[in-house]
Amino acid sequence: MAVTIREVAQAAGVSVATVSRALHGMSVISQKTRDHVSAVALELGYELPTRPEPGIRDRRVAIVLPFLGRWYFAKALEAIERIVREHGYEAVVLRPLDSTGQPMAVADHLEHFSVKGVIIISQPPSETDIAALEKLQLPTILIDISDNRFPHVVIDDVQVGLLATRHLIAQGHSKIALLSGDPHDPKNFSTPNDRRAGYLRAMTQAGLEIRPEFQIFADFTARGADAVVTRLLVQEDIPTAIFAASDEMAMGAMGAARRLGLRVPEDLSIVGVDDHDLAETVGLTTVAQPIETMAEMAAWQLVSQMGNEAKQPSLQKHEMPVTLVVRTSTQSIDSKSSQ
Repeated sequence: MAVTIREVAQAAGVSVATVSRALHGMSVISQKTRDHVSAVALELGYELPTRPEPGIRDRRVAIVLPFLGRWYFAKALEAIERIVREHGYEAVVLRPLDSTGQPMAVADHLEHFSVKGVIIISQPPSETDIAALEKLQLPTILIDISDNRFPHVVIDDVQVGLLATRHLIAQGHSKIALLSGDPHDPKNFSTPNDRRAGYLRAMTQAGLEIRPEFQIFADFTARGADAVVTRLLVQEDIPTAIFAASDEMAMGAMGAARRLGLRVPEDLSIVGVDDHDLAETVGLTTVAQPIETMAEMAAWQLVSQMGNEAKQPSLQKHEMPVTLVVRTSTQSIDSKSSQ
């Protein structure tokens, strides 16, 4: 039975993505790591990939995403990989960030591979990337990125912020904090700014005070959220509710609150975004987005385009609906005062 790349990764003590990059000689992987991975692969009898002849494309699809270990991206990657593999394509995962987390050109990665199509998730391609994709004439689909030069599958993130914040307002909350991503992140994600815009619009429309100290920022992880929410909740004047721009950050906020002796939702209501696999388990109210469906739609469209190269793809925007899922992490002010 053939040795798989996952077995090589496990034996080498690295990720599958690192094995793929190392065996393709990519410069983002140190020479020491490349030598180690190659030695493990040879020892296990894994067949090292060979670079295709110039100008010949094999059946590889590049999936470009900024993070591998986060729930949202893992769900999207799993769905895309399943669809493309069903159609005989191999998924190559590219993470175009350098060792400090700064964006790198997608083109710098694509030159090491021969791919037939590209799916880019969340991190908008630069003008250099776009020029390279057009030069290579690669069918390209975007997820969570609005750019009318490419087919893209998105949600309305302003609507997400509106839904979440209006839910808290409807429950009588007026001191509502925003927990979101850094609006000045160099990766140029639009999601944090759009969800913040929804929050601000809902607060303004309700005539509520928008307090700068109630707008806090983390890195879309539970750990990062825990730290900033802890600093917020040890102040003298604290919010009665938090809109967190992701479920992972919402769960970090729940942990911080409970560690400080605050009850959720009796003392602090929290709403997130995503409908994470653990959201129901922890009773998290959330704005659910259909990430698996979005990823599958993008994969199907890319497969269709790659299989019909003679036809110019029509530029299409698919906007998927979002849904508020109310659980036990939110509660009305009236309920709180009656306890």
